[in-house]
Amino acid sequence: MVMIKPRGQPVTASVKIPTDYDMLRNRIKIDRDALDKSVEEQAQVFLEVCDRHVNALSLRDEARDKLSRRDAEIARETRQKGEKGGTRVTEAMVNDTVMLSADHIKFSTELAELKKQSDLWGVLRDAFDQRMRMIRELVNLYAMGYFGAASAIGPRNTVRDSLAETARARLDENRKARHQ
Repeated sequence: MVMIKPRGQPVTASVKIPTDYDMLRNRIKIDRDALDKSVEEQAQVFLEVCDRHVNALSLRDEARDKLSRRDAEIARETRQKGEKGGTRVTEAMVNDTVMLSADHIKFSTELAELKKQSDLWGVLRDAFDQRMRMIRELVNLYAMGYFGAASAIGPRNTVRDSLAETARARLDENRKARHQ
């Protein structure tokens, strides 16, 4: 999807190139007039979203491990420098040095971005799971004739009407049996 902004705006701001996430997110919509297509594509699209989610989780976990390793290296270096200099190094000093380190800041920023990406893919995965259920419901509604010509006449529920008729017939039978 390429979005062109009206004239008068800078050229660099006029084109938005969609990501895979954006393209898959746009496929959440269900066209009730093309349910067959939605049913056919649902499994494949859901699998693709699941793969992307698993990949995003893996990248996030990898970044978390990388941050932990680098924090441990910085802590070890800080303690070694203190020992060589004859300075008593407290845990608070080590923690401060780690937290203020440029590497820690860079790696935690990367981790935060990867966590955001994995969360977004997780939400999209849940949305496609919900889409699957909604497709099933729409198919059931079509099978019951909900979207047929009778629904254009007025609100009617054939299942409800059938159950009500059965209940009325049983009540009539019970009433007749009591009065005999």
